[in-house]
Amino acid sequence: MAVSIGEYEKALGALTEAVEIYNHTQNEALKKLVRDGAIQRFEFCVELAWKTSLKVLGLQNMPPKPSLREMAQGGLIDDFKLWSDFLEARNKTSHTYDDEVAAEVFASVLRFLPEGQKLLRALSAK
Repeated sequence: MAVSIGEYEKALGALTEAVEIYNHTQNEALKKLVRDGAIQRFEFCVELAWKTSLKVLGLQNMPPKPSLREMAQGGLIDDFKLWSDFLEARNKTSHTYDDEVAAEVFASVLRFLPEGQKLLRALSAK
């Protein structure tokens, strides 16, 4: 996986597109498929967010949670707890598939989008 602001921006755009399609889809079966695709795109976005942030901050690779702390200390994110919640939601999707979990994670996807855009602006400004 390439780690760059451009790759993060593309992933965020793909996630935004999936959410827009979800919001305009009436068919429930199709809506579930799009939701599941959006969750996969969310996983990529969260992963790229912290890895790209470390690169921009000039730091070596480290685990996600300490990376979030560095992002907060570096002024890239405002709310460490919220980003920790995004990371937790991302981790839930990796271990099991359950419709209730998917619905819960999709709610995190919707909260993530504006924060992800804010991070993109902060990364681009560095």
